Amino acid sequence: MGMYHSTYHAFGVHVPESKYLTRNIDNEGEWLDAVIRNTPELDGKHLGYLTAGNYDRDQLFLTVVGPGEEVEVVVGHFMALANVDVTGRAAAIKALAKAAGYTGLAEPGWLVIPDLS
Repeated sequence: MGMYHSTYHAFGVHVPESKYLTRNIDNEGEWLDAVIRNTPELDGKHLGYLTAGNYDRDQLFLTVVGPGEEVEVVVGHFMALANVDVTGRAAAIKALAKAAGYTGLAEPGWLVIPDLS
């Protein structure tokens, strides 16, 4: 078995496990997929989620990734963010959180998430 290291960056917010509405992170992802798919006002906002973290202890993040933006940065490489328009991203994340039933989350912002899988 090998280990794979990477890093993700995206605009979003962390969802602590204590806020999950389902029993585990996999079910939470399915829930979020359904919320995004079935909530018309979220359409076209490039919303999604990301699970990443320490091996077998992934965490959940609500994200907005614009067209053409890359999220994964392989360890040993870098990526420059230039001319990224964040207008409306915080509001979109908050709308997703509300539609999904999450309350009390931190303010959305840029996330850098190391991952080991």
